[in-house]
Amino acid sequence: MSEAMLAPKKRLVMATKEMVEAQKSCASAFTPRAETDTTQAAKVWHEDDNFGGQATKALVMVLKTRGCDWLIKSGCTMCGYFNDSFFDDVSADHIILQFENAMREHQGEDLIKIYTSGSFFDEREVPAAAYTQILKRVGETTGRLSVESQPQIMTDAQVAEAMTHLKEFEVGIGMESAHDDVLAHSVNKAFRFRQFVAGAELIHRHGARAKTYLVQKAPFLTEREAIEDTTTSILKVAPHSDVVSVNPINVQRHTLVADLYKHGAFRPPWLWSVAKVVLDASRELPDGVTLKCHPVGGGHARGAHNCGKCDKRAMKALEDYTLGRGTIRLERLFETPECGCYSRWQWELDNEGLLGAACWTDPVVW
Repeated sequence: MSEAMLAPKKRLVMATKEMVEAQKSCASAFTPRAETDTTQAAKVWHEDDNFGGQATKALVMVLKTRGCDWLIKSGCTMCGYFNDSFFDDVSADHIILQFENAMREHQGEDLIKIYTSGSFFDEREVPAAAYTQILKRVGETTGRLSVESQPQIMTDAQVAEAMTHLKEFEVGIGMESAHDDVLAHSVNKAFRFRQFVAGAELIHRHGARAKTYLVQKAPFLTEREAIEDTTTSILKVAPHSDVVSVNPINVQRHTLVADLYKHGAFRPPWLWSVAKVVLDASRELPDGVTLKCHPVGGGHARGAHNCGKCDKRAMKALEDYTLGRGTIRLERLFETPECGCYSRWQWELDNEGLLGAACWTDPVVW
């Protein structure tokens, strides 16, 4: 990490104790839905994707499980995926029913993507019987599956079993940042970079693909610090990854980030910043590594945004790159900015740290 990235370390360390307590408070204030039907997935949708370097169609489902074990203990500062969790044990039979009911929406997509708001390999979330049945069913249909897990939870036996049923298997790891200081003092992550490396090695050992998720603009970082954190993280995780997905932080309910946002102390990243990260990193990626970025909530106040006038142009450039159409639109963004907010973004990069605080107040009327 450069000297510029070391600058916020003292500030982050000082915030850590308060951050952890605040995150616990946000999570504990959450009241799970009065949900009784655990036979239906929380969400099901269809989307375009880039899988194995090829444009493809995907069926995506979010299964209701007890939720992320780390959230129950503490939780990450920006993650609100527990809003779809059940916070009680869900039987293997009901997990299977959720999957089967979601598969009724299958329209011939080549890829199945399953999210659990936690770790697919955690048997407290997805019991072994459900895990095995899901693998068999995907193997009988598309043969291509993408899931997520914390690296310290997965085992050789689990990944090996998956590969006996599947043609292609992708395991996503929410690394967030490759810098342990940011993980510890800004994200409040449950693991560190060395555990990510071990997890990626395990995945590759069995012929599966490793997909690494990174965030952009973890709390307590300035806009410029966040750009450097994400750009350097991409290049640090790339040798251990088949796919790197950049996820600009969006404001999710019942999180510390949401509390900061409510009090005017957090602004999601500029789309200018997101485009810069993707464009700069794309020029240094190792061969064979795919870089993706599809900002959730992009163009809206609670997601990565510019002024509201040029957001669609930036989002289209990111979409084109993610779907394998090259960097032409990203390059044109900076060659011909065509929007006055470009100058404000540059001013913020140059002056935010000098002010001793982030430029959190957004003058745009939404």
